[in-house]
Amino acid sequence: MRKYWVIAAAVALLGAIAAVAYAQLPERTNAYTVGGATSPNKAGSTKKPVPIGLNFSYTVAEQSGLRPAPVEKYSIRFKGVRENSALFPGCRYTKINNDQGTHKCPKGALLGKGRLVAVAGAESNRSDKSITCPLNVEVWNAGRGKASIYVVGGSGAPAGKTTSCPTTTNAALDANFVRVGNEVRLEFGVPLVPFRQQLGTTGTKDDPNAIEVSVVEVSSTVARKTRRVRGKTRGFFEAIGGCVRGTRTISVVFRNEDGKTATAQRKATCRR
Repeated sequence: MRKYWVIAAAVALLGAIAAVAYAQLPERTNAYTVGGATSPNKAGSTKKPVPIGLNFSYTVAEQSGLRPAPVEKYSIRFKGVRENSALFPGCRYTKINNDQGTHKCPKGALLGKGRLVAVAGAESNRSDKSITCPLNVEVWNAGRGKASIYVVGGSGAPAGKTTSCPTTTNAALDANFVRVGNEVRLEFGVPLVPFRQQLGTTGTKDDPNAIEVSVVEVSSTVARKTRRVRGKTRGFFEAIGGCVRGTRTISVVFRNEDGKTATAQRKATCRR
Protein backbone atom coordinates (compact mmCIF):
# COMPACT_ATOMS: atom_id res chain seq x y z
CA MET A 1 0.00 0.00 0.00
CA ARG A 2 2.84 2.36 0.90
CA LYS A 3 4.41 1.68 -2.52
CA TYR A 4 1.31 2.94 -4.36
CA TRP A 5 1.06 5.94 -2.07
CA VAL A 6 4.66 6.87 -2.87
CA ILE A 7 4.00 6.56 -6.64
CA ALA A 8 0.85 8.68 -6.39
CA ALA A 9 2.71 11.32 -4.41
CA ALA A 10 5.51 11.39 -7.00
CA VAL A 11 3.03 11.84 -9.85
CA ALA A 12 1.29 14.65 -7.97
CA LEU A 13 4.64 16.34 -7.32
CA LEU A 14 5.63 16.16 -10.99
CA GLY A 15 2.28 17.61 -11.96
CA ALA A 16 2.74 20.46 -9.52
CA ILE A 17 6.24 21.17 -10.85
CA ALA A 18 4.94 21.20 -14.43
CA ALA A 19 2.12 23.57 -13.45
CA VAL A 20 4.58 25.97 -11.82
CA ALA A 21 6.84 25.82 -14.87
CA TYR A 22 3.89 26.54 -17.16
CA ALA A 23 2.83 29.50 -15.03
CA GLN A 24 6.33 30.96 -15.49
CA LEU A 25 6.30 30.77 -19.29
CA PRO A 26 7.19 34.03 -21.05
CA GLU A 27 4.42 36.28 -22.32
CA ARG A 28 3.97 36.37 -26.09
CA THR A 29 3.10 39.25 -28.38
CA ASN A 30 2.09 38.24 -31.88
CA ALA A 31 2.87 40.29 -34.99
CA TYR A 32 0.69 40.01 -38.09
CA THR A 33 0.87 40.92 -41.78
CA VAL A 34 -1.91 40.74 -44.37
CA GLY A 35 -1.91 40.61 -48.16
CA GLY A 36 -4.73 40.45 -50.68
CA ALA A 37 -6.32 41.68 -53.87
CA THR A 38 -9.49 41.44 -55.94
CA SER A 39 -9.69 40.72 -59.66
CA PRO A 40 -10.68 42.57 -61.75
CA ASN A 41 -9.77 45.51 -59.56
CA LYS A 42 -12.91 47.49 -60.42
CA ALA A 43 -14.84 49.38 -57.75
CA GLY A 44 -18.32 48.32 -58.89
CA SER A 45 -21.49 49.67 -57.30
CA THR A 46 -24.73 48.38 -55.80
CA LYS A 47 -26.51 49.19 -59.08
CA LYS A 48 -23.75 47.75 -61.26
CA PRO A 49 -21.95 45.05 -59.23
CA VAL A 50 -18.83 43.50 -60.74
CA PRO A 51 -18.24 39.74 -60.25
CA ILE A 52 -14.74 39.28 -58.82
CA GLY A 53 -12.25 36.72 -57.63
CA LEU A 54 -10.12 37.48 -54.62
CA ASN A 55 -7.06 36.32 -52.77
CA PHE A 56 -5.81 36.85 -49.29
CA SER A 57 -2.81 35.89 -47.22
CA TYR A 58 -1.49 36.52 -43.74
CA THR A 59 1.46 35.70 -41.56
CA VAL A 60 1.76 35.32 -37.80
CA ALA A 61 5.04 35.80 -35.94
CA GLU A 62 6.07 36.53 -32.37
CA GLN A 63 7.95 39.73 -31.62
CA SER A 64 10.73 38.14 -29.57
CA GLY A 65 11.13 35.02 -31.72
CA LEU A 66 9.02 32.66 -29.62
CA ARG A 67 6.40 30.33 -31.09
CA PRO A 68 3.36 32.56 -31.76
CA ALA A 69 0.31 32.26 -29.53
CA PRO A 70 -2.24 30.16 -31.46
CA VAL A 71 -5.10 32.12 -33.03
CA GLU A 72 -8.55 30.92 -31.97
CA LYS A 73 -10.71 33.15 -34.20
CA TYR A 74 -10.30 34.91 -37.53
CA SER A 75 -12.37 37.59 -39.23
CA ILE A 76 -11.25 38.22 -42.84
CA ARG A 77 -12.82 41.40 -44.18
CA PHE A 78 -13.23 42.92 -47.66
CA LYS A 79 -14.57 46.46 -48.07
CA GLY A 80 -17.03 47.08 -50.88
CA VAL A 81 -17.69 43.38 -51.47
CA ARG A 82 -20.80 41.23 -51.03
CA GLU A 83 -21.37 37.48 -51.30
CA ASN A 84 -24.16 35.51 -52.95
CA SER A 85 -23.72 32.15 -51.25
CA ALA A 86 -27.44 31.32 -51.57
CA LEU A 87 -27.17 31.28 -55.39
CA PHE A 88 -24.46 28.59 -55.60
CA PRO A 89 -24.14 24.90 -54.60
CA GLY A 90 -22.96 24.23 -51.08
CA CYS A 91 -21.21 21.59 -48.97
CA ARG A 92 -21.48 21.81 -45.18
CA TYR A 93 -18.51 21.15 -42.93
CA THR A 94 -20.44 18.34 -41.23
CA LYS A 95 -20.73 16.48 -44.55
CA ILE A 96 -17.01 16.85 -45.23
CA ASN A 97 -16.15 15.56 -41.76
CA ASN A 98 -18.62 12.67 -41.93
CA ASP A 99 -17.32 11.63 -45.37
CA GLN A 100 -13.66 12.22 -44.38
CA GLY A 101 -13.20 14.35 -47.46
CA THR A 102 -14.89 16.38 -50.18
CA HIS A 103 -15.32 13.62 -52.77
CA LYS A 104 -19.13 13.74 -52.33
CA CYS A 105 -19.41 17.54 -52.45
CA PRO A 106 -20.83 19.28 -55.55
CA LYS A 107 -17.89 20.47 -57.67
CA GLY A 108 -19.53 23.86 -58.06
CA ALA A 109 -19.30 24.42 -54.29
CA LEU A 110 -15.50 24.72 -54.32
CA LEU A 111 -14.55 28.40 -54.07
CA GLY A 112 -10.78 28.30 -53.78
CA LYS A 113 -7.60 26.62 -52.63
CA GLY A 114 -4.47 27.57 -50.75
CA ARG A 115 -1.87 26.46 -48.26
CA LEU A 116 -1.20 26.72 -44.56
CA VAL A 117 2.02 26.35 -42.60
CA ALA A 118 2.08 25.70 -38.86
CA VAL A 119 4.91 25.29 -36.38
CA ALA A 120 4.56 23.12 -33.30
CA GLY A 121 6.45 22.37 -30.13
CA ALA A 122 6.09 21.48 -26.50
CA GLU A 123 3.36 23.47 -24.75
CA SER A 124 5.74 23.92 -21.82
CA ASN A 125 8.51 25.43 -24.01
CA ARG A 126 7.46 28.45 -26.05
CA SER A 127 10.86 28.59 -27.77
CA ASP A 128 10.27 25.15 -29.29
CA LYS A 129 9.47 25.39 -33.02
CA SER A 130 10.97 22.03 -33.92
CA ILE A 131 8.00 20.75 -35.95
CA THR A 132 6.94 22.31 -39.26
CA CYS A 133 3.59 21.27 -40.72
CA PRO A 134 2.48 22.34 -44.25
CA LEU A 135 -1.19 21.64 -45.05
CA ASN A 136 -3.67 22.24 -47.86
CA VAL A 137 -6.60 24.62 -47.37
CA GLU A 138 -9.81 24.62 -49.41
CA VAL A 139 -12.70 27.07 -49.10
CA TRP A 140 -16.14 25.62 -49.91
CA ASN A 141 -19.46 27.36 -50.12
CA ALA A 142 -21.96 25.94 -47.63
CA GLY A 143 -24.99 27.97 -48.69
CA ARG A 144 -26.91 30.93 -47.24
CA GLY A 145 -24.15 32.78 -45.46
CA LYS A 146 -22.11 29.69 -44.60
CA ALA A 147 -18.73 28.32 -45.69
CA SER A 148 -16.55 25.31 -44.90
CA ILE A 149 -12.80 25.63 -44.40
CA TYR A 150 -11.26 22.25 -45.25
CA VAL A 151 -7.78 21.64 -43.82
CA VAL A 152 -6.03 18.49 -45.04
CA GLY A 153 -2.53 17.05 -45.28
CA GLY A 154 0.07 14.70 -43.87
CA SER A 155 1.08 11.25 -45.05
CA GLY A 156 -2.34 9.74 -44.24
CA ALA A 157 -4.39 12.35 -46.14
CA PRO A 158 -6.60 11.39 -49.11
CA ALA A 159 -4.85 10.82 -52.44
CA GLY A 160 -3.59 14.02 -54.01
CA LYS A 161 -3.75 15.94 -50.73
CA THR A 162 -0.74 14.54 -48.84
CA THR A 163 1.96 16.86 -47.48
CA SER A 164 5.18 16.49 -45.51
CA CYS A 165 3.44 17.30 -42.21
CA PRO A 166 4.43 14.60 -39.64
CA THR A 167 0.81 14.23 -38.49
CA THR A 168 -2.36 13.82 -40.56
CA THR A 169 -5.16 16.39 -40.59
CA ASN A 170 -8.43 15.81 -42.45
CA ALA A 171 -11.17 18.06 -41.08
CA ALA A 172 -13.37 21.02 -41.98
CA LEU A 173 -14.19 24.10 -39.93
CA ASP A 174 -17.56 25.86 -39.79
CA ALA A 175 -17.39 29.42 -41.14
CA ASN A 176 -19.81 32.29 -41.66
CA PHE A 177 -20.14 35.12 -44.14
CA VAL A 178 -21.17 38.22 -42.21
CA ARG A 179 -22.29 41.43 -43.91
CA VAL A 180 -21.64 44.71 -42.13
CA GLY A 181 -22.57 47.71 -44.25
CA ASN A 182 -20.79 47.27 -47.59
CA GLU A 183 -18.23 44.89 -46.08
CA VAL A 184 -18.26 41.10 -46.24
CA ARG A 185 -16.49 39.12 -43.51
CA LEU A 186 -15.46 35.48 -43.50
CA GLU A 187 -15.38 34.46 -39.84
CA PHE A 188 -14.48 31.17 -38.19
CA GLY A 189 -13.21 29.78 -34.92
CA VAL A 190 -10.45 27.20 -34.52
CA PRO A 191 -11.13 24.37 -32.04
CA LEU A 192 -8.44 23.56 -29.51
CA VAL A 193 -8.08 19.91 -30.53
CA PRO A 194 -6.66 18.99 -33.00
CA PHE A 195 -5.98 22.36 -34.62
CA ARG A 196 -4.28 24.27 -31.78
CA GLN A 197 -3.15 21.36 -29.64
CA GLN A 198 -2.26 17.69 -30.09
CA LEU A 199 -1.19 14.76 -27.91
CA GLY A 200 -2.42 16.37 -24.69
CA THR A 201 -3.73 14.49 -21.67
CA THR A 202 -6.16 17.00 -20.14
CA GLY A 203 -7.82 18.61 -23.18
CA THR A 204 -7.18 22.07 -21.75
CA LYS A 205 -5.20 25.01 -23.15
CA ASP A 206 -2.71 24.88 -20.28
CA ASP A 207 -1.86 21.17 -20.59
CA PRO A 208 1.96 21.13 -20.09
CA ASN A 209 2.25 17.70 -21.70
CA ALA A 210 0.67 18.73 -25.00
CA ILE A 211 2.11 19.80 -28.34
CA GLU A 212 1.03 23.33 -29.18
CA VAL A 213 0.30 24.16 -32.83
CA SER A 214 0.63 27.73 -34.14
CA VAL A 215 -0.34 28.72 -37.68
CA VAL A 216 2.30 31.06 -39.09
CA GLU A 217 1.31 31.41 -42.76
CA VAL A 218 -1.89 31.13 -44.81
CA SER A 219 -2.61 31.98 -48.44
CA SER A 220 -5.73 31.30 -50.52
CA THR A 221 -7.10 32.23 -53.92
CA VAL A 222 -10.86 32.27 -54.54
CA ALA A 223 -11.81 31.99 -58.20
CA ARG A 224 -14.16 34.40 -59.98
CA LYS A 225 -17.37 32.35 -60.04
CA THR A 226 -20.51 33.41 -61.91
CA ARG A 227 -23.91 32.08 -62.90
CA ARG A 228 -26.95 33.36 -64.75
CA VAL A 229 -29.87 34.25 -62.49
CA ARG A 230 -33.07 35.63 -64.06
CA GLY A 231 -31.17 36.71 -67.14
CA LYS A 232 -28.38 38.46 -65.23
CA THR A 233 -24.81 37.37 -64.54
CA ARG A 234 -24.23 37.16 -60.80
CA GLY A 235 -20.92 36.57 -59.06
CA PHE A 236 -20.33 34.63 -55.90
CA PHE A 237 -18.35 37.68 -54.79
CA GLU A 238 -19.29 41.06 -56.24
CA ALA A 239 -17.59 44.43 -55.94
CA ILE A 240 -20.18 47.03 -54.93
CA GLY A 241 -17.99 50.06 -54.17
CA GLY A 242 -15.72 50.67 -51.22
CA CYS A 243 -13.00 52.47 -53.21
CA VAL A 244 -11.40 55.30 -51.25
CA ARG A 245 -8.67 57.18 -53.14
CA GLY A 246 -8.23 54.19 -55.45
CA THR A 247 -7.86 51.49 -52.82
CA ARG A 248 -10.02 48.90 -51.14
CA THR A 249 -9.28 47.80 -47.55
CA ILE A 250 -8.64 44.12 -46.91
CA SER A 251 -8.13 43.33 -43.24
CA VAL A 252 -7.95 40.42 -40.81
CA VAL A 253 -8.89 40.59 -37.14
CA PHE A 254 -7.02 37.98 -35.10
CA ARG A 255 -8.02 36.82 -31.62
CA ASN A 256 -5.47 34.51 -30.07
CA GLU A 257 -6.08 32.08 -27.25
CA ASP A 258 -4.46 34.44 -24.74
CA GLY A 259 -7.42 36.76 -25.30
CA LYS A 260 -5.44 39.39 -27.21
CA THR A 261 -7.01 40.88 -30.37
CA ALA A 262 -5.18 42.63 -33.20
CA THR A 263 -6.00 43.87 -36.70
CA ALA A 264 -3.74 43.94 -39.74
CA GLN A 265 -4.75 45.36 -43.11
CA ARG A 266 -3.75 45.99 -46.69
CA LYS A 267 -4.86 48.58 -49.21
CA ALA A 268 -5.67 46.85 -52.51
CA THR A 269 -5.96 48.79 -55.76
CA CYS A 270 -9.45 49.38 -57.16
CA ARG A 271 -10.56 51.53 -60.09
CA ARG A 272 -13.80 53.35 -60.63
